Amino acid sequence: MFQQADAYGAPVWPPAEGEQRPMMHFDFQVGNPDAANFPVQTLQQVRDLLCVRRRRTSRRQ
Repeated sequence: MFQQADAYGAPVWPPAEGEQRPMMHFDFQVGNPDAANFPVQTLQQVRDLLCVRRRRTSRRQ
């Protein structure tokens, strides 16, 4: 499914203050939420690790 984003701004690299940052967005549809719990927790842990790593990297610059 695609959605129109009227105020879309293309991401810039390297990231610049006030500009759209590169990102990803995933939507998942599952038939059994209980069975999907472990993969969701794993994805959250990966996200948290990436956010911590990004913060540490940005402090060095």
